[in-house]
Amino acid sequence: MGLTEAEWELVRARMEAFPEHLKMSILGTGVLTKKQMLQHIDARDDIGERIARIQIDYMKKLKAV
Repeated sequence: MGLTEAEWELVRARMEAFPEHLKMSILGTGVLTKKQMLQHIDARDDIGERIARIQIDYMKKLKAV
């Protein structure tokens, strides 16, 4: 199941709020900078979707606490 437009926008806004020095390591992809992550999110490619799903899952788990 794909992500909704609202989820993409939420993830984009969340990533924008992170500091510029943020980096994320994704298995099989390597280390991505904040700028690279935003590019993948904007492209809505496979890597962008992986990043978005990680963020959405995190927020759902945080809500459950």
